[in-house]
Amino acid sequence: MRVVISAPARYHFFDLGRQLNQRGLLAGFMTGYPMFKLKDDADLAPYIQSLPYFHVLYRAVSFVTGHELEYWDRWLFDLMVSRCLPPCDVFMGIAASCLKTSHTARAHGASVVVDRPCTHIVYQNRILQEEAKREDLFVEPIDPRVIKAELAEYDYADIVTVPSK
Repeated sequence: MRVVISAPARYHFFDLGRQLNQRGLLAGFMTGYPMFKLKDDADLAPYIQSLPYFHVLYRAVSFVTGHELEYWDRWLFDLMVSRCLPPCDVFMGIAASCLKTSHTARAHGASVVVDRPCTHIVYQNRILQEEAKREDLFVEPIDPRVIKAELAEYDYADIVTVPSK
């Protein structure tokens, strides 16, 4: 079995990549991190394809201006990965950044796993807004385009993984 992982940022995917690599299953690792930020990940280097173009810009603009460009960051990352996806039997992408790649993977016969590293996106958005209101704070709602894309990924996936005991 050949597994390709796609994640614009670190999350837990680098640990997963190491485990898959130890078992001889890792076929590719697509990330938005630039290679110079991955020097501690030498064991994964042969599998990593760094696609940092927009992710680096997104992080810089968000830091300097406080404006979120999350939708565009995830959409462009997904587009780039979909165009250079290595052959695989299983494609695993992080939620809200793998819809196009999921379709590409499935068209080539791969199963699709979408990983949601926290609660369901609709619940997350609702609870953040409720808590912000309760504390008299403003929290930017999750971009509706991100929610729409992620819900489509849930529907399209063969499996959706979530954190759980």
